[in-house]
Amino acid sequence: MEEKEHEENENEDNYQAKKNAWYSALLNGWVLSRMEKDKSFLTLSSAAIGFIIVILTKININSLFECVLYIISLLLFIATLILIIIIFGLNASHIEDVIKEESKKSKLLNVLDKTALFTFIFGMIFLAIIGISAVISNYSTQQIKEAEMNAQNKSVNLNAKVPETETRSLNGIGNLKPTTPSTQTGNQTNNSTNTTNKETK
Repeated sequence: MEEKEHEENENEDNYQAKKNAWYSALLNGWVLSRMEKDKSFLTLSSAAIGFIIVILTKININSLFECVLYIISLLLFIATLILIIIIFGLNASHIEDVIKEESKKSKLLNVLDKTALFTFIFGMIFLAIIGISAVISNYSTQQIKEAEMNAQNKSVNLNAKVPETETRSLNGIGNLKPTTPSTQTGNQTNNSTNTTNKETK
């Protein structure tokens, strides 16, 4: 009987130890997953803020619409960054309260988690809209430039085909008028007479 009781107690202890290890592993994985999510938000928000600041200071923005989108996206990522930092600070206090069994669930942390997720997602959406808008704007600008170049090329070709015209006076066109035969004979007689007179002299 004592051996059976000893075996049962040993099995119970092993089961409890395995259960505690299993629970500890799950709890550790849950905490790490939640912390990794917050760390990812922190890292991506910081990178997005730096990216937007570089664009606003180094690159010319073509429209007011894009500028407004950049500013809204920047403010959303800054809000996410601030919320995550506040959450990190409240996590430690919440763990202490849970250990002391003074609190089971923090409503404030729940609200901050949802708000941080909301601001981060909308910041990414606005950033995606900015990218799409920039692609469309660049494509439209390229099409306009190509149309202008084609129009210039056509005008140059038309100017090359038009011959240069010279404006001349038609003052001597009367000399081309045909003469009558009698006029030609009289002119010849007068010319011969004038020639004879010149020879006689």
